[in-house]
Amino acid sequence: MDQTERPRKKPEINSLDITNDEKQKEKPRIQQFFSSLLGDSSSALNIEYIRDIGMASAEDADVIRYAKKENRIVVTTETGINHKKFKICTHPGIIVLGGKHRHEAIHAEVFQKFLLSGHRKEAHHAVTFLSQKEARIKTGETTPDTVIKF
Repeated sequence: MDQTERPRKKPEINSLDITNDEKQKEKPRIQQFFSSLLGDSSSALNIEYIRDIGMASAEDADVIRYAKKENRIVVTTETGINHKKFKICTHPGIIVLGGKHRHEAIHAEVFQKFLLSGHRKEAHHAVTFLSQKEARIKTGETTPDTVIKF
């Protein structure tokens, strides 16, 4: 090696070690996404993303059991949970985000419309289907659905 040449330093690799406390403070990506799109209408929401609580591969029955225990309404996509397995009024509620478009931004917009519609309390102990055009709330097998046009 020529005396004017200096040996190259190995690139420094930095890692970030986040403690559990710091992880708890960070909002999950989906929660950040919905909160940013929903704005003020999300102030009363306490969202938990199923993957962040260690239930990513949980069976539907386990998710509903958790929702009952924590008194939470389950929000899912059309393919996310088989709502027909769970009789209405035996759980805090299921909201199914449906429609032709499956992009998160469209789902968030539809969810926001529902939250601002004045009918969100009706989703408790019901199965609610949201699409870009309407919300359909099923409160029982024999009662007619409540339909809210957007």
